[in-house]
Amino acid sequence: MNLNPIQQQAVDTLDRDVVLLAGAGTGKTAVLTARYLKLLRRGVSPEAILAITFTNKAQEDMVRKIKAALEAEGMDRRFISRCHIYTIHGMAKMLIDTYPETTGRGGTAIVEEQEAVAMLRQAVKRVLRDKRDHPTLQALLIERGDERVETLAEDLIGLYFQLHNDHLAISELKALNEAYLNRGRGDWGGLKTLLDTYAGQCGGKSTFLKFYNSDEAKRILEEEDINGLMTVLANLGTNKKAADTIAAIEGAVRGFAGELERQNQAFHDAIVDCLTEADKVYSEMKLAQNVVDFNDLERLGLEVLTKEPVCFDYVMVDEFQDTSPIQVALLDALKANNPGLNRFIVGDGKQSIYAFRGGSLETFEAYSRRLVEEGALELELTENYRTNAALMADFNDLFAPILPYHPLTPAVQGNGGITPFADDEKVYETVASLIQQGVAPESIALLFRKTALMGEVQARFRDMGIDAVNTATAFAEGRNVHDVLIALKAVVKDDILTKLSFYKLPAFGMSESDIFLLGKGYRDYGILDGVLLDGAGKERFKQAQDTLDELRRLKHSVHLSDLVARTVVSLKLYEKNSVDAMAAATAPQDDAALDKLYTFAHTFEQDSGDILNFVRAVEAQRVDVQSRPGAVNLVTIHKSKGLEYDYVFLMEAGASYMTRGGSHRYNTGPDGLAVNGTVSLKFNDNKRRAEMVDQEEARRLFYVALTRGKKHCFYVHPDKPKKHSFIDFFNLSGFDHFSDEVIPEASAQAQAPIETERRDLRGVFEHTVPPLVEYFSATLFIEYQKDREAFFQNLMDMTPTTTYSEGGAHEVDPLLRGSIMHSYAQFQPRDHRAFIEERLHQAGIEPTPSMMADFEKLIETYSKADADILDREWEFYYPLGRGIIHGFIDRIEATEGGVVIADLKTGRVNASRLPHYTTQLEIYAYCYAKITGTCVKGLKIIALDEDKTFQVPLDWVNIEQTMEQFENFINAVLNYGGNYGLHKRLSK
Repeated sequence: MNLNPIQQQAVDTLDRDVVLLAGAGTGKTAVLTARYLKLLRRGVSPEAILAITFTNKAQEDMVRKIKAALEAEGMDRRFISRCHIYTIHGMAKMLIDTYPETTGRGGTAIVEEQEAVAMLRQAVKRVLRDKRDHPTLQALLIERGDERVETLAEDLIGLYFQLHNDHLAISELKALNEAYLNRGRGDWGGLKTLLDTYAGQCGGKSTFLKFYNSDEAKRILEEEDINGLMTVLANLGTNKKAADTIAAIEGAVRGFAGELERQNQAFHDAIVDCLTEADKVYSEMKLAQNVVDFNDLERLGLEVLTKEPVCFDYVMVDEFQDTSPIQVALLDALKANNPGLNRFIVGDGKQSIYAFRGGSLETFEAYSRRLVEEGALELELTENYRTNAALMADFNDLFAPILPYHPLTPAVQGNGGITPFADDEKVYETVASLIQQGVAPESIALLFRKTALMGEVQARFRDMGIDAVNTATAFAEGRNVHDVLIALKAVVKDDILTKLSFYKLPAFGMSESDIFLLGKGYRDYGILDGVLLDGAGKERFKQAQDTLDELRRLKHSVHLSDLVARTVVSLKLYEKNSVDAMAAATAPQDDAALDKLYTFAHTFEQDSGDILNFVRAVEAQRVDVQSRPGAVNLVTIHKSKGLEYDYVFLMEAGASYMTRGGSHRYNTGPDGLAVNGTVSLKFNDNKRRAEMVDQEEARRLFYVALTRGKKHCFYVHPDKPKKHSFIDFFNLSGFDHFSDEVIPEASAQAQAPIETERRDLRGVFEHTVPPLVEYFSATLFIEYQKDREAFFQNLMDMTPTTTYSEGGAHEVDPLLRGSIMHSYAQFQPRDHRAFIEERLHQAGIEPTPSMMADFEKLIETYSKADADILDREWEFYYPLGRGIIHGFIDRIEATEGGVVIADLKTGRVNASRLPHYTTQLEIYAYCYAKITGTCVKGLKIIALDEDKTFQVPLDWVNIEQTMEQFENFINAVLNYGGNYGLHKRLSK
């Protein structure tokens, strides 16, 4: 990894805090990765390093890059399982789960943003129903022209989240308002003198002079009517020569702000009371459902840090410009726990664009200054590795006049520039031309401020025969994902509406008439048996009911991800995609969505296997569709941060960015909540402040959008752009050397049709497309050896294989029992009883004393191990012939000259099972030795139920023969799959 001198200094400075200012494309990720690896090389334990990223994608990228670097440099890849690399919310969740007794909320699920809004809406409406006759609220409604208290709901929901973004607690609002009310009284005498002075400065035909001589103005001044002060301000007009006098008048009126606001106090307190009660109900709802929202995560994480001795020696924080005060408090708490903590923060104030999520540029700047004052080294990266030299020169000229911007030196040569278009048609023409000239579609991005137009643009590209991915499409709204979620709900819920929704799925072919008759039969007879259906309808109903019964049977015996896989196959979704692909090129993204759902389920089940919680998470999270090869990208500017494209088209450049949502009656600011009931200078001040924030953030958004470009940028310059649009920034900067000619540099991969990667379950029913990558496990190999005919029949039917049971006369299913113990071995929870009980509840089982005693015995046996354990649940992938072996090694123990591979069994081990277990361990030994280069010195089976250890003979001749048989097994399955369209994730 070649670093420039400033990057290298940032990596090498380990004895003092560092503030690294890193503009777009300057290589901050390389610095973070190199610094992390340097710490590991110096012998720092992974457990002593904390890395915090802004997004899940950034966290995944950092883990991937560090893992690749470890492998490339021959370092121990097992470090990655011990690394603490999180988003800020991931870190908080880790803290809460590690110290569950501290907050009492360990093991809770995270409620995603959309579901949190839905829950809060329920809470607000419940409070408003109880207050429908509240006299102050009724008076407020009369002021705003409404009739029902319920119409306040959306305003209160918006206020609730705005208060969090402004870092204001509901509990402090009344005190803030009281301080505002008690400001000094205004000076009527001084105001009248200023108005006389201003009248003398105005010409005879001025608007103000006409007002000043009116009866209304005389009455306001004689009666000293504070409600008339806003009318005075509204009639001041403009007068450049008297600008100082106007400013003095506005200041004098501001002296009456507290008196004016007192008229709104009753309204203010009523709204605060509603928010307080709604917050209480919302908190009770979350507690009852055992969930927390993202705000709770930060608060509870901070509580853990202030009460528990959580210590790290090094902390690195990426994208710190989007931090918030409570996140700074988390860092301060870490520093308090370890005064020697080394802090490394990376940020770029020009990319602070997340104020709507609580991000604060002021917080970033203040914390950075504080670190520097405490002795931190401040560095700034000045070399750009993303954008070519010609385009970089344009950026330097464009941004320097409108932002705190230091010119960057390009490290990439090439021609490029910024090109304006008169209308959107030219955008479509240029995209088509670039693709025709050999540019890879995925290297092109259209960036939007909002998602509203993205669907329309995608449809236009589709009409042109150009594939475009709308990355803002709600994941759960995809047709295939929607069908799977309906089926999963029916697996758990037994109400009539859920069942009817399941029967109506396309896989079963039931008509609207069939569904009507099913509902009618249930209404009339109280049973759902299809008695009113005709013969064909009865067959369709039987097929649907048999499928539902099978899925319900599986829910207690397979992992969540496996249940998702079986559901996909049962609904024949891949087969449907293949048919649909004949009419439109939608199969790749439909298949990819199912692959993503499976992956999401696999990740989700690490924390919770609850099916309904998973469904809610998918529906609420609104997981964005990802970019894919061969498709033009349609992306919001916010989502594009951290990404880069050869060609960037800035859409909606002529639209106004002054579109802050919110109520016209309520807003927030440094002085708290303002209610614009009668007259409120506080409300107006908050509004002006918000507009200034919008204008400053719009400049940064403009910067982020254009700096995604590597080769060329385009934008539409309409004849009549709106006021407050991105066009203003071009004008303010004085930039005028636009480029007319675009000479694309073709991407090599665009010269031929792009074959997208097919992963996981894709293609179960594809009869013509051979599988590209296959994953195989030792367990499936053993099943194949036992009964090949039954194995292939099970594979075709996607029915559960007759996996050898570990046995044991226990109340819990042996497969589930083994799964729970393997999870325990992997996570090593502090409160093992709570962990076991949670896993049993997730499987729909109520723990009994005898069950818990059984698990206590297994855990006691497991914990007695006196071996030097190097790793637990070690996941591996090893390519063999045409396939890839995937598995988890339960335990790797150190021994003289090498390691011992150990496999845990929760059932009894008898002579009939030993040959199968031996085969499994031989495969693990071979893969581990090949991957790590470590000598495997022994194999053993640990029977937890019997408290026995069985030594397994280690014979490398036998192992080589086993691996030859395994490769034959892979070929047999792939050949069979090529004939019958099988493509299945065959992992443990």
